[in-house]
Amino acid sequence: KDILFSKYEEQVGEIISAEVYQILGREILLIDGEGNELILPKGEQISKDRFRKGDSVRGVIKTVELRGNKPAIILSRTSPLFLNKLFVYLLPFFP
Repeated sequence: KDILFSKYEEQVGEIISAEVYQILGREILLIDGEGNELILPKGEQISKDRFRKGDSVRGVIKTVELRGNKPAIILSRTSPLFLNKLFVYLLPFFP
């Protein structure tokens, strides 16, 4: 748990892709490529976003916090940092 917390704490502000695992009322649970659970709260989603189980989602790691004894990795799709990083990521594809 400490290793997971440290790993994602170092990646705060980075874009990550994950797959929708479960849709709850106030948040969406995602699973990354390594099987780690990520959280996309309702307030961090774009208002027109509609996800289904199995959809691929990109977001920026906003915070990493301890909830009880378990690390919670919080993603954001509304952060200005996400838009900035997305343009930097896509820039090489457009001449």
